[in-house]
Amino acid sequence: MILHHATPQAAGRWCDEQRAAGRSIGFVPTMGALHAGHLSLLRRAKRENDSCCASLFVNPLQFNDAEDYASYPRDTQKDLRMFAAAACDMVFSGALGDFFPGAGSVAGIPVKNAGPFGRGLEEQFRPGHLDGVRTIVEKLFAAVGPCRAYFGEKDFQQCLVVADLARQFDGVEVVACPTVREADGLACSSRNVLLSADGRKKAAAIYRALLRAKKLWDENVRDAAHLRRAMDEVLAAAGVAVEYADLRDPLAWSGEPPAGEMQRAQALVAARIGKVRLIDTAGIPGFGAMLLFQWMNPKGWVMAVGSVVLVGEYQVWLAPLMFTAIAPPCVGVWLVAGNIIRNRIIGTPLEKHLNRIFGALLALSVLMLL
Repeated sequence: MILHHATPQAAGRWCDEQRAAGRSIGFVPTMGALHAGHLSLLRRAKRENDSCCASLFVNPLQFNDAEDYASYPRDTQKDLRMFAAAACDMVFSGALGDFFPGAGSVAGIPVKNAGPFGRGLEEQFRPGHLDGVRTIVEKLFAAVGPCRAYFGEKDFQQCLVVADLARQFDGVEVVACPTVREADGLACSSRNVLLSADGRKKAAAIYRALLRAKKLWDENVRDAAHLRRAMDEVLAAAGVAVEYADLRDPLAWSGEPPAGEMQRAQALVAARIGKVRLIDTAGIPGFGAMLLFQWMNPKGWVMAVGSVVLVGEYQVWLAPLMFTAIAPPCVGVWLVAGNIIRNRIIGTPLEKHLNRIFGALLALSVLMLL
């Protein structure tokens, strides 16, 4: 039976005990209604850390629609069984007053500004949503303390917001993980269960729109308006009500849509199928959210460029981004392969040796560019 703490304060004491015993912590924040995407985050958190914990709290601050909040799927007992099946060590929940003592009600909670990555897109169509995310995640990070926190890259703008927030905490690292998809490409989401059979077919067009943008990019189409128009056409043909189908430079986020030729692009879609709102994203030049969040971590750059002997996941994570762009293709291919291999052997004696090998390749490639 999984350990379930009813307050963030009790969870914090458990986390302190884990660290006192020398154990690292992987943390997965959730609002319940678990699906395959959540399970992949939990498995990775368990694999990469000594202890794994998760939160289960439907945060009212990130819902700007009362009906959406009321209809959000809730089944605590089913969620607890799924946490246990994923070998999560501890789950914590809590009432509103546990997270925000003295607030009394949602209206009494001081809401944090989402910060620079909260501009545009989600905030345009869900005003206050990302402010609410940043506010609750700050409380979650404070409760858990130093940890690796795992988020799905489907919520790309949210990942940027929480990675920016993590800089305020000593020892909190945000790890963005690839989107888990259903057989037809639809991104796993807690809201998928609310779709009708017809809506479920329409929803598959969201991923097709992202693939259309990726295909054009591969054909050297870089004009932002052209790429946006291509996504819109796919979604319109399926009868999907689009809120946005847009692009952003992941290294230079802006509230306004980009114009003209792009060097890098993240394609993002938000759409409504009936009353169900879905989002999805893809790094259309294959940029990859995991690489972005290592770029946002200065320690990652230092370890990636300056280390041959020191062991660190950053070395391999940065390699595909850096060297498929600036080194011979064979180097990028081998380093991407190394990243895949590493994910299979984390926690084994081989991990240290492979990290050193790829660290040496990384340093050698940098020297070749000087």
